Amino acid sequence: MPVKIRVLVKYFAENEKHAKILEKVLSVENRFAPEGIDIETRAEGDVVITEVESTARVDTLISTIDDLVVSTQLINDVYRLKRHKS
Repeated sequence: MPVKIRVLVKYFAENEKHAKILEKVLSVENRFAPEGIDIETRAEGDVVITEVESTARVDTLISTIDDLVVSTQLINDVYRLKRHKS
């Protein structure tokens, strides 16, 4: 019987608009999760919450979390560049 692991990641955005952008972009990525991994991302005010449930191998879970963190960093970079140009 596979072990189920649940990971909760909270990101504290600059504001609600920033959180909504993160939610929208990360939600697209959630559809491409590896087999055995379910991901749900939602914004609650200026906090973005991503829940990851996995029955996959631990290294697959770690890679998935790493992908989410890298994607969040890229989204933040674009958000800040756009904000500074406005």
